[in-house]
Amino acid sequence: MKTVCSGWTIRWTRVLAAAVLTVVVSVAPNQKIVAAGTAGEKAAAPSDLNANPPEPTLAGKAPAFWVISSRSISWTQLKNPADAVSQLRYFQVDRQGHTASAEEPELQEAVGNAETLWIVVHGNRMSSNDAIRFMWGFHGIVKDMDGPKILWSWPSQPTVRGLARDSRLKAMRSVQEAALLTAWLDRLQPKGRVILVGYSFGAKTLLRAFAESVRTTRVENVQILGGDGETWVHSAQRVELLLIAPAADASELNEALQAGKQVQVPFRIAMTVNRLDPALKWYRHLWTCRGPNAIGWILPCVAAETSPMLRIIDVTGEVGHTHQWQRYFQSRSVQAILKSSQVSIEAACVTQSGVNR
Repeated sequence: MKTVCSGWTIRWTRVLAAAVLTVVVSVAPNQKIVAAGTAGEKAAAPSDLNANPPEPTLAGKAPAFWVISSRSISWTQLKNPADAVSQLRYFQVDRQGHTASAEEPELQEAVGNAETLWIVVHGNRMSSNDAIRFMWGFHGIVKDMDGPKILWSWPSQPTVRGLARDSRLKAMRSVQEAALLTAWLDRLQPKGRVILVGYSFGAKTLLRAFAESVRTTRVENVQILGGDGETWVHSAQRVELLLIAPAADASELNEALQAGKQVQVPFRIAMTVNRLDPALKWYRHLWTCRGPNAIGWILPCVAAETSPMLRIIDVTGEVGHTHQWQRYFQSRSVQAILKSSQVSIEAACVTQSGVNR
């Protein structure tokens, strides 16, 4: 009897030890990246943007970054992006992690004439808190770079049961978010360089937003995008897209490249490829078993005339078998891509202008 009890005791002890080890291992990366994102600053826990409204203002303090939230906008409202823009919610987050509500005129005044504007779109299955943690991870890399940073926070939290069904729903939502983002940028009309950073489905949103912005704005005399026919890409001095673990199709990438050729604004697209990313490998099964591959998993085929505008960075050896944004942000290659945006762009502008001719 003592032997049996002893065996059960040892077995349960091992199970409990394994469970504790699993929790510690899963929590540790998040703690590490949040600490790195705040760069030693004592950040408070991020506020839930869908809960009670935060403090009304951060009087006189320059925020670490801004947040534009579309989480309260329904699918029905998204059918008319120009009207849905008025339903967006605005926040600012200071360097101590305090979140405060803001108004659109405040943000427009802060970023409208900026020489460089950063817009970051996160991926799937993120709550508002997760999205802010994600932005802190990004902020830790670019905090010393010029220009205000904006997080585009969209309703990507788990919505329906089943990963496959939820992913299909979010893929459709990310397409709708592109139209909403385009409508907002048409109102903002940025005059300086615009750097668009998209992770996972966020990359799909940005590719479509860029392509939509240079399409014909009138169809049978009906206004589609801009109120005066001018789009945000035409008003920007330069546009850069940085696609990290992009969950998008090759057709969306080629559409953006072809659209970019139609404008005189210099632009470039840089993207990562990770041949071991399990989520991106599964992307082809999003709609059917023979769907298109994710451009972040396998090298995409692009037209020869547009290839000079595309830079592909293989991070397979650095990131490995994961889709976690923490691992991608820790990649030296990804950090180098982001930091290269701070380097002087005069030579690149001259080269791109020649290509666009």
